[in-house]
Amino acid sequence: MRHRVETFWTAALVLTSAALLAQAPAGTDGKPPEPAATPSPTPTLPPVVSPEVFADRRVTFRLRMPNAQAVVLNGEWSRERPPMAKDANGDWSLTVGPLESDLYGYSFIVDGQSILDPVNGQVKVARSFRTSVVDVTGEKPRADEFADVPHGVLHVHDYVSTSLGRRRGLQVYTPPGYGKDPAQRYPVLYLLHGAGDNEATWISLGRAHWILDKLIAEGKARPMIVVLADGHALWPTPPTPEGRLQNAVAFERDLLEDVVPLVDASYRVVPGARGRALAGVSMGGGHALMFGLRHPDVFAWITAQSASVFDAPTLEARAVTDEEGTNKNVALLWFVVGKTEPLLPGNQGLSSKLTEHGVHHTFKPIDCEHNWRQWRRYLVEVAPLLFADPAPAKK
Repeated sequence: MRHRVETFWTAALVLTSAALLAQAPAGTDGKPPEPAATPSPTPTLPPVVSPEVFADRRVTFRLRMPNAQAVVLNGEWSRERPPMAKDANGDWSLTVGPLESDLYGYSFIVDGQSILDPVNGQVKVARSFRTSVVDVTGEKPRADEFADVPHGVLHVHDYVSTSLGRRRGLQVYTPPGYGKDPAQRYPVLYLLHGAGDNEATWISLGRAHWILDKLIAEGKARPMIVVLADGHALWPTPPTPEGRLQNAVAFERDLLEDVVPLVDASYRVVPGARGRALAGVSMGGGHALMFGLRHPDVFAWITAQSASVFDAPTLEARAVTDEEGTNKNVALLWFVVGKTEPLLPGNQGLSSKLTEHGVHHTFKPIDCEHNWRQWRRYLVEVAPLLFADPAPAKK
C-alpha cells in the first residue's frame, strides 16, 4: 500500500509541473521568464514638527516644500527676514532665539508668497488667515497666559445691523461671577481691533479674556464687560483716506445704533457714559478717538495705542468746539504711539490741537512696535485706568 501511495503522489506532481510549464510563456531561450523584481519601497520621511520650542526658548521652524526655490521666515520678534536652509529631503528649517517669553505671529515667504505654517494649528483669527502663532513660555508667567484664577465667559452673537442692513458678528466677555448676583451691574469696555483683524482677534491673539481674568483676580482692574465688535463695516474698504473715513462713519453708526443698544438690552450694564469705555489699537485706535471725541455723551473713557489718525479734523471737531463739555464729560482721554511708527505725526498733531484748546488728555510717544505683542501690553496697562468712578452699581 505504501508503494502505491508514493507512486500516486509522484505522478501527480509530474503532471502538475508539466501543466504549469505548458501555461508559462516561453522566453527567448524557450525557458519561462524570471519573475519581475519587486520595486523597493519609497523611503518614508518623518513627519514635520513646526514650530519646535526648546527649554532655552530657542525655536526651530520647519517647512516641507521640496520644489520651492527660496523660503524666508517672517516673525514678530524681529524686523529681519532670515532665509531658511533646505536639506536633501526638501525640508526647509531655521532656528531662532532665544526669544523673550511672548506670543508671536509668524509666516513663511515661499518664492515671494506669504503662507501659513501648514503643520501648526495655532493661527491668528482675523479678516484673513495669514499668520501662524507660536507661544514661547518663560519661567515667569505673563499677563496674557492662562492662569488658575476665576474665569469669565465669552459669548458669541450674530445680530442684524439695521444701520448696515446685514448680519454681523459680535463677541462679549462677561467677568467672573457675572451670573452669581442678578442685581449687580457692570461697566462696559468696547475694545476695537486693527485693520487686518476682526471681532475675534482680541481673543485669538490679544487674549483679552485671560488678561482681564488675571487683572480682576489680582484686584488691578474692576470687573467689567468687554465688547468686541467688527470694525469693518464696509468690506472691502478702498485703501484711500476717503475709503477709510467712509468705513469709520459706517462703523460708528453701527456701533451707536445697533451694538450699544444690543449690549444695553442683553447685559446688566452700568447705564450712561460713565459706565462705557472705548479703546482700540491701530485702525481701532483711530476709531476709538474719533467716536469718543464726537460722542462724549456716550463714552466717558477713551484710550488708544498706535492710532491711525487718518482724519484729524473729524476727530477734533466736537472736542475743540466744546472743550468745557469735553472736559466735564470725558473722565479719561489717553493715547500713546511708538516713537518710530509712521503714525507718530498724526497723533502728535491731534495732541497739539487738544492742548491748544485746553482739552485735558494724556499723550506720549513710547518705545513700541506696531504689532500685537505691544497691544497686549497696552490692555494690561490701560484696563486698570478705567472706571475708577463709578463703582459697580446695584439695580
